[in-house]
Amino acid sequence: MHVLNPLIEVSHFFKDLCSATIKDHHLVRMEENISIILCKLEKVFVPAFFDSMEHLPIHLANEA
Repeated sequence: MHVLNPLIEVSHFFKDLCSATIKDHHLVRMEENISIILCKLEKVFVPAFFDSMEHLPIHLANEA
């Protein structure tokens, strides 16, 4: 069950990022939380699961 929580958090991040309207304070919270979510994923999955693209979601909230 511990695998499910980080995956749900990532899916919520992308759902919120792709929504029609995003408030500024919500973007700030998303930017703070994505690094924590990625750390949780790194604890669950083996390092071979990740490639050089794993850090890109950190920049997406800033770009939005």
